[in-house]
Amino acid sequence: MSQSMSAAQTMIVADKKDIIKELYNGEDRGIAATENVIRDELDDENKKLVSEIIVTDHEHLKGLQLLLER
Repeated sequence: MSQSMSAAQTMIVADKKDIIKELYNGEDRGIAATENVIRDELDDENKKLVSEIIVTDHEHLKGLQLLLER
């Protein structure tokens, strides 16, 4: 019974890590796409606003990375 519980707990942890990896990858792709848009299509004022948001997005990536390292 304890082996079954241990296996189930391992699967749950693996699932959580997979979810976090997907979140990380999605956020990273979104940031990259946004950076391409601001580089090519926005005026300076809007670039500044979006750049401030991207800083927050990079902080989210750092947080997700910390969760993956646990």
